[in-house]
Amino acid sequence: MSDFLINRQIGCRGQMAVNGCVEGHVNKHCCTHELSSMARKNRKKLIRDIAQQQIKRLFELADVISEMRPELSDRYIHLAKQIGMRHRVRIPSHLKRRMCKHCGKYLVPGRTCRVRLNCARVVITCHACGKQIRYPYKTQGNQ
Repeated sequence: MSDFLINRQIGCRGQMAVNGCVEGHVNKHCCTHELSSMARKNRKKLIRDIAQQQIKRLFELADVISEMRPELSDRYIHLAKQIGMRHRVRIPSHLKRRMCKHCGKYLVPGRTCRVRLNCARVVITCHACGKQIRYPYKTQGNQ
């Protein structure tokens, strides 16, 4: 269902429109009267799918802009975290590891954090707050 909404814009009251909905809205997900006609279960699923897409997009933007404006990338990460909490959507683990759980900074190895390998874990140290985050990993010796 979400692929359909991404590829085509559905106008208000289910009519197809080329440049937005029938009532002139440009954003394909802005119409609340369009969502109100859907079943509650489908509406929640659609909203969570949109929230998941927004979270991924915010992490992509943070990655692109982190070199030029690190404070803006931190803001994007904060917004992604808020969207996840508001709509009860989990942030994927590969994206969650790119942010500090303590201060909320966007972690870029070598620039905003230090990455070390100790025995069977990865230790990431945030330069902003000094907190260490430890993740396990498997080596050939400890499988």
